[in-house]
Order: sequence, then C-alpha cells, then structure tokens
Amino acid sequence: MCEFAKDLANFLKELESIDSADGLPAGAQNFHRGGDLAVYDTQTSDAIKDVSGGYGQNLLLEIWELALSTKHTGSCVWVHGDVAVANLLAKNGKVCGVIDFGGMGTGDPSCDYVMAWTFFDKKSRKVFLMSWELASTPLIAPGDGVLWKALITYGGTANHLD
Repeated sequence: MCEFAKDLANFLKELESIDSADGLPAGAQNFHRGGDLAVYDTQTSDAIKDVSGGYGQNLLLEIWELALSTKHTGSCVWVHGDVAVANLLAKNGKVCGVIDFGGMGTGDPSCDYVMAWTFFDKKSRKVFLMSWELASTPLIAPGDGVLWKALITYGGTANHLD
C-alpha cells in the first residue's frame, strides 16, 4: 500500500506543478472542489443534526467550525477534485492511471488529500502526506472537508451540491 500511496502523491505533485495561471478556479462547474468549504456548510450542518448513535454532534460541529475557519493561503494549483479509489487504476500495487477529471480546476490542493483519511492506513497515510511535509500538520484533516465527505457518505446523500 505504501508504494501505491507514494505513486499517487507523486502524480498529484506533478499535477500541482503545472502552471495554473489560466486555469478555471473552483466553482459550480466542479462542485467547488478546491474552493471554500463554506459552500458545503448547510449540507454538512444538516447532516450533523441527522447523525445519531455514538457520534457526538457537538464535537462534529466543533470540527466543522474548525474546518470552516481554516482558509487556504497558498497559491491555487491544479486539483483533480475527485481523488477516490474508483478513479484510480492500479496494476501490481502501483498506480498506472488516473481517470475522471470532471472535478478538475484550480484551487486549494487539500481537496485531493482526502484519500489520506478515506483509504490509506496509518503507515501509507504517512507516506502519502510526507510528500508534502504534511504528516504532522494537525489541521489538514479538518481543513480538507473530510468531515463533509464522511457525513454525506454516512447519510447516503449525494456527494455534490444540488
């Protein structure tokens, strides 16, 4: 899994390195991937209200508020916008292709780091994040909207804005 994580990180670093000066910024055309998380606020807040069981709604709201307060201050770069297992082709444990660029645009690259929390185990997550020297960054998880993704998946709602 670590080799796969390293391959994906290298692909994303290459994508981010392409000149994005004339790129289309995050917006409705790519479901705001790489844009401001505030566009997901109502959907996420509603999903938090619907969560039941052992999940503390107050804690989830606190995490979401932290994510909303975390703003991207770096340069906007090219983002894939939908880095998910279904959009990655693999052979012999290595990434051999990336598909579905419908969410591509320019913006905050943290939207492409979601695989760190939705797919990789602790060891491969570290390999993946070390490529950007993010392995010890405490705000990267909430800052990239992983909570939104988890809640809409848990609740069975569409993974995009209506």
